Amino acid sequence: MSRTTGPAILALWLLATSQPIAASSLSPEEFADGFTVTGEGSGGLWQVELPEAVYDSVVRSDLGDLRVFDAGGRLVPHALLPPEPVAQEAPAPVELSFFPLRGGAERPAERRLVIDRDAEGRVAAVRAESGATGERRVTAWLVVAAALRRPADRLVLEWRGAPGGDPRGTGGFAVTVDVEAGDDLARWRRVVDGAGLADLEAGGARLKQQAIELPPLQAPYLLVEWPEELDDVTVTAVRAEFDPDHSAPAPLWLRLSGEPDAAEPPGILYRARGLRPFDRARLDLSGGSEVEGSGDGPGNGVLRGVLLSRPNPEAEWRRRHAGLFYSLERGGTRLRSSAARFPETADPEWRLVAEEPGRAEALAPVLELGWRPHRLAFVAEGEPPYTVAFGSGAVEPAARPVEELVGALDDEDRRRVAVDARAAEVRTLGGEERLEPPPTPLPWRTILLWAILLAGVALLIFMVRALFRQMS
Repeated sequence: MSRTTGPAILALWLLATSQPIAASSLSPEEFADGFTVTGEGSGGLWQVELPEAVYDSVVRSDLGDLRVFDAGGRLVPHALLPPEPVAQEAPAPVELSFFPLRGGAERPAERRLVIDRDAEGRVAAVRAESGATGERRVTAWLVVAAALRRPADRLVLEWRGAPGGDPRGTGGFAVTVDVEAGDDLARWRRVVDGAGLADLEAGGARLKQQAIELPPLQAPYLLVEWPEELDDVTVTAVRAEFDPDHSAPAPLWLRLSGEPDAAEPPGILYRARGLRPFDRARLDLSGGSEVEGSGDGPGNGVLRGVLLSRPNPEAEWRRRHAGLFYSLERGGTRLRSSAARFPETADPEWRLVAEEPGRAEALAPVLELGWRPHRLAFVAEGEPPYTVAFGSGAVEPAARPVEELVGALDDEDRRRVAVDARAAEVRTLGGEERLEPPPTPLPWRTILLWAILLAGVALLIFMVRALFRQMS
């Protein structure tokens, strides 16, 4: 072997041995916090919803600094599942038949209803038997839902007219209505109390609340009581709407107070703690000043603007939603814009820019960010109890073969092998110092490699000079 091949072989050996240390050397104490998972059953796949504290401690938005250990401190394969099952497409809305009920001052559900049918046996009209005569105002609308194959999640009403007979409807209204359900036309039960209906003009926009949310029920008849304020408002259509077929849990909401941002264009800056997977947002304008023509009391606000977010101060802002936000109260009815939806993001910095300069600063809105925690699935290897450890500035993401396993199982197989586990209270493991990234080590291997290469070059120069002298 020549004198020049020795340094090259040593350099290759150093490159081969300069790989990261295997993750099998990890222990729970190398993470900031953790919790114990307990479960009952013999299934081989345990599932548990992650506590909110996990998102306050992790330093990676992909939750790569999370591991599962068995009772002996050995790593257990795990996967992160979506916070909810994949939703199927919602069924198409269904137009429903409806009929006005006219009568006196008593509640419509307390009167006997009579059905008039056509030659084919279909409902042609419905009327209420009443001892009073000459009273013709509509006191309720009877909705026939007998043809629905599944319960409706909401009723959506269309109407024409306005209180006082104003053909332009500039006065607007905001009322509450009750809904009764019945299996026949004789016995009724209250299913919705004080649902809000509204049709208002505010901030140069038309705001309408037309949907009545329904509880899970299957009833052939629904009775929407109609208040006296809406004598000049006539229902023109009723349809049943349905949500997608899934049992999604209600989102959690993080409320953030903002501060004025002097950047151009000016706006409101919000900072969220932790790394939660946000997928919706709304504004609470109830603390703002009153908007002229929008209601009859303080706490009303209308704002058209753009909501942006970014992962850190050095990154570019990314648009998440642009549109109208509003919060109005009139006649005891609260009307609020629905939450804006966007692709999931863990960005902690948010910015609101109003279309009208100074509008956001005047209203001082509170930003509410909605999110749902992930589900953790892991294979029940080793002995329980199992510990979920999280929060580390030194740990890289682990391979997750369990995700492939879960994806290969259908719903029935997953239910057969899954155990719904419970998370105990979060406790401190290694402490907050584990969240800091480790100090950058001195690259001894790189230094030694360069030293060997430079020594080889110097040796080669020496040999060339020696050979040149001999030739001379």
